[in-house]
Amino acid sequence: MNNKTNICNLIFGIIMGLIAIFNIFEWTNFIIKYSKQNPKVSKVKKIKKKTNKHNNNNTENDIEYEIKSGYKYKKSNGENSAFTPRNLGYAESLLNNQVSYDSLREEYCRTVNEIVKVDNGIMPGTTKPFEEVTYTQVDDAYREHLQRIAQIRQVFDTIYGNDNDLENGAGCHYTGTHWNNANSQYKAKQFYDRSIIKYLNNHGYGIKNNASSTLKRKEKNPNNEKEIEIERTIDETINEIDGTTNQIDQTQNNNSTNSDESDDEYSE
Repeated sequence: MNNKTNICNLIFGIIMGLIAIFNIFEWTNFIIKYSKQNPKVSKVKKIKKKTNKHNNNNTENDIEYEIKSGYKYKKSNGENSAFTPRNLGYAESLLNNQVSYDSLREEYCRTVNEIVKVDNGIMPGTTKPFEEVTYTQVDDAYREHLQRIAQIRQVFDTIYGNDNDLENGAGCHYTGTHWNNANSQYKAKQFYDRSIIKYLNNHGYGIKNNASSTLKRKEKNPNNEKEIEIERTIDETINEIDGTTNQIDQTQNNNSTNSDESDDEYSE
């Protein structure tokens, strides 16, 4: 009984195998005949297949990257810097009432918030990750924002005597970034502009021991709602001192030949 069952199973398996082989043979003949009858269609399919395979294998290779200090950027291929050191005009705008002290503080905080994006791999002033931009573009953006920070600081430091009024009043502080420490290590003072000091000096700010200078101090009301800038010129005081000095010098020249120490005492 078992022998008959085994024989039947064997015959059935042979028949199914022959049927499968026959079907494969027929499909192969059909594809060959179809390709001969439609050569253009077959060629297009082969081209598409090769193109897709090429695209899949070379997507990463088509976009070249470079690594600097652990950060990944799009390769620059010799790109030149577009950054230009310049006076951004904050002092002129402030003294011409085009901007206020408060608006400069707000600008300072916005700039600080942008520049620290580099530590998250984002180019300052944008939402672009480093992989979409070159190192040169990131470096330019960093210098541009640090130039703003430096020159707003320069204006406040010159007017208020470097008393940290800017950052304390604004409530935000720039203390550098890990990205900058790992790369060019720029300092804010590198982006100061001498013309800012000259302009403010010409308008009576930041000058010491000069008859045209103006002493400035800031006072706040009890509610801290208004800032009052009080100015007090010292021209008359210095003129009086100069007049007294001239009288003393004249008296000493007439009455004594040993007046060097007295002249030095009143000289500036």
